[in-house]
Amino acid sequence: MSTLSNQNSNQPPGEFATGNRAAATPGAPSSFDHSKFNESLLKVIAMSADEETIRREFRNVGIGIPKTLGIGHAVQDSSGNWDLKPNHSTGRCPRRNDFSNELGQQCQAVFQRNSIQIRKLVGDLNATLFLAPISVFAEDPEVLVVVSANDCDNFQVRQQVEMLSSAIQVWKQTLVARSGDWKLASLAAIIDLSTRIEGAENLDVAVRLVVNEMSRYIGCPNVALGWKEGRQTRLRAIAGESTITEKAEVVQTLQQTINESQVRRSPGHWSYKKTDDGEPLLLIHKHLAHVLETESIVSWPLETTYGRKVGSWIFAGPESILEADRFKRLLTVASPRIANALALVERSTPSRITQWTDRLKSLMTDGTARIVFYSILAVMVFLFVPVTYHVRCRAVAQPEVRRFAVAPFEGQIEVGLVRPGDVVAKGQVLARLDGRNIRWQLSSASAEREQAARKREIELAAQNVSEAMLAELDADKFSAQESILKSKLEQLEVKSPIDGVVLSGSLDRAEAASVFVGETLFEVGTIQPLKIELSVPADDVGQVRAGQSVWIWMEGRESQAIRGTVSLVRPVSETRMARNVFVAEVIVDNSDQTLRPGMVGSARIDCDRHTLGWNLFHKPWNFIYSQFVW
Repeated sequence: MSTLSNQNSNQPPGEFATGNRAAATPGAPSSFDHSKFNESLLKVIAMSADEETIRREFRNVGIGIPKTLGIGHAVQDSSGNWDLKPNHSTGRCPRRNDFSNELGQQCQAVFQRNSIQIRKLVGDLNATLFLAPISVFAEDPEVLVVVSANDCDNFQVRQQVEMLSSAIQVWKQTLVARSGDWKLASLAAIIDLSTRIEGAENLDVAVRLVVNEMSRYIGCPNVALGWKEGRQTRLRAIAGESTITEKAEVVQTLQQTINESQVRRSPGHWSYKKTDDGEPLLLIHKHLAHVLETESIVSWPLETTYGRKVGSWIFAGPESILEADRFKRLLTVASPRIANALALVERSTPSRITQWTDRLKSLMTDGTARIVFYSILAVMVFLFVPVTYHVRCRAVAQPEVRRFAVAPFEGQIEVGLVRPGDVVAKGQVLARLDGRNIRWQLSSASAEREQAARKREIELAAQNVSEAMLAELDADKFSAQESILKSKLEQLEVKSPIDGVVLSGSLDRAEAASVFVGETLFEVGTIQPLKIELSVPADDVGQVRAGQSVWIWMEGRESQAIRGTVSLVRPVSETRMARNVFVAEVIVDNSDQTLRPGMVGSARIDCDRHTLGWNLFHKPWNFIYSQFVW
């Protein structure tokens, strides 16, 4: 708010008067006569004049408050907007367009808090704004706007503004009380509101209309309505709010108050003037009063004329409004009729299926929308077409049978005759062991055996029986050593145990390398038939079983697909290439010997048939289900 407009009233500002009296400049007096101020207010209340005249007299009295520059009445219309009309102001007051922005929001906040608020005016004029709410049953909400100099005594001015607003409120209450047709006006308002409710587009629009109109009509700043949905009653509308933030403290407390009202099944009233011992089940009502910083809370059940309980509404505002008998009589008469109108709107509101159907019908009239609709429909139908589910995985060729050629005894390799990858036949020499040491040992053992035999004969000739027997034992020992050494000479050649290909073993051992008994020298595997190992991902192993068809493409032979069948799926998982997989085996014919162990490629397993939608989305669905469903 950056500008204040100058608006001249019919009365000059000055001392307190009820007519056209001479007045001093605002803010000039150094002392303030409170008794004369109160006397002037009482005279205005007792006046017999039209409403505009009395309002002007109240402004003339208020302009005499020290340091006061202007005063006016901001009124809220049926649309919820605040406005300061030219004939509702005296002195220097904010312009009307200021109320469509910041000042209108401040007036709404003052009305909801039901207390005087002080705001600084920013711009060229140094001034302080005092905003006082005026709430009277069955009257439009008002905010008294008092503009004072920036150097005013805020405490003193606040006191006088509070007295002035209280006097205006008493005058308006007296005016309403004097009017004998308030019942007729309330009945007309109920009929008008019921008619507008029945013409609402849906239930959400209807409940917002109800709380906003009730708040404006009775002058209650806070009105909320809860509507029954099944067994639960949910907060559906708050006066002045277009949307409801469920996590807000006020919204949660209002919801709890509605629940408490449903448990009570009767009207509830809590105020600071009453003790908590008067009525049970009002603890949440008390908490709501603290949250909203208001004097009184009233909850009222909504029940149709034919006995159906449809919800509750909550009123939070001044005690003077919510404690009045005419307020209770109004709710007694209005509640069943409002409930009937809302129930009618709920029944007439089309269901979600009907809304979607109507929306589709409207879309079908548009050519582009019709194309999009049929395209989406075609995709949906296509997703239900059954197709074969394929599992793609890595394939590695492995020999079906493996055998090992080992060293028959401790010694040295004389020469290696094959290298890895060589095709060998059964009995083919793979390597020779160095036999020179064995031959030397054999020659020595033969000589020792002959020497022992001659010694035996000599001892026998000398009839030395014991020496002859020892010589015979030595001859037998050397004869046994000779047999062992001859056997080793026969095993100097390491031969292939099967037909196949050399998987491991190297000519590097030809450099007189020492070997030990049983040490593996070569590994030989069969290549006809050949075994293909498939690394099935763990999340697809449930779809793979023995007997399913497999297509295999080995690197270097992609143009020649190999057809096979899953022979078995190993029950224990393995870790290959940092992935947890289950190995499935496929036995393929390799009569042309074009496949060799160690060759890699890719494979496709043809599993069961499922819908296309299942094939595309079952893995994301399983992930979401495992992460978020307990």
